Amino acid sequence: MQDRLVTLALLATATCLSALAQTSSPDIDRSNIRQVPRQDQSTPSNAIIDLDGIWEAPFGGLLNFQIIQITIQLRGNELSAAYSAPRAYIGHLAFHGIYSGQQAFIAKTEAGPPGHPANDVQVTVSDPDTLRTVSSGTLTYHRVSEPRLNDLPCDSRNVFHVTTMGALTRADVAADAKQYQIALCWGAVAASTGNAEGQYITGAYLRRGLGTQQNLRDALSWMIASAKQGQIDALKALVQMYQNGEGTQPNLDQARYWNNIAQQRMVEQQRVDQAQHLLNAFANGTPAPPSADPPVRSNQTRDGRFVAGPLPAGFDTDISLPRINPGDLSRPLPAQKGARAALAAQ
Repeated sequence: MQDRLVTLALLATATCLSALAQTSSPDIDRSNIRQVPRQDQSTPSNAIIDLDGIWEAPFGGLLNFQIIQITIQLRGNELSAAYSAPRAYIGHLAFHGIYSGQQAFIAKTEAGPPGHPANDVQVTVSDPDTLRTVSSGTLTYHRVSEPRLNDLPCDSRNVFHVTTMGALTRADVAADAKQYQIALCWGAVAASTGNAEGQYITGAYLRRGLGTQQNLRDALSWMIASAKQGQIDALKALVQMYQNGEGTQPNLDQARYWNNIAQQRMVEQQRVDQAQHLLNAFANGTPAPPSADPPVRSNQTRDGRFVAGPLPAGFDTDISLPRINPGDLSRPLPAQKGARAALAAQ
């Protein structure tokens, strides 16, 4: 029975992780995606990055794999990293040294028993969310706690080489603090890498004039870029924008086109959610409750608006399945980066 549950979960999840179905479109405005103003700040060549927080690194092989966790504290230019996992290491220093903004510096390990002096450790700040330490071996640490607001300046050149996920996380932190100009800046950094969530954040903030002047034409372009990657919120926004004529002339054909894709993506997401519930229930040894949410579609009302309803007969949700790694399905899905920044614009 358990094997059957896992098989059903894998099949359902594989179906939901499909690529956006290729659908012919009415004439879409495919004008070049425009850059948006970002918050340029001066960045000294040796600016100190706020490295405070919890970091994790994988260690060992198949038979002795474990996660090394450290908590970094930076006081002035004195940096210390204390072990917070595994349990046997808690209370010991991983390394400590002087950090003044340089990309690489030499730190010291904790001294051991007599005759075992502290060793040198080379610490490299690969990017604000990645550290590499080299001593008797090499460990690559990734930041797992959220950075603090304004832990480093956001600028259009991304001089600190913040990753896409790091930019989206900082957009979330800024949005929580209602610092919408900074949230938009980090969203735009993510958008510049082609990330759909960052493109949606940029379009949504431009649409509302949140953290910047309202620009519906550019908002529409960013929404199209995000929607073409299947971002559900961008698809829903395009339906409204083409209905209302935001940044373009009203176009119900375009609204119907994007609405059809949005409904298909919602069906796929529902399958993802159902598969995840099944997997979580299997992992906990409890029966998976059936989903209370039926499939959805949209019907058009007399005034041209769309309302939810059952899927129509013949609605095509069959799609080609990509190869997936079952190991990726063994743990709960993490919270989507950028989701809180996106919510602020809705």
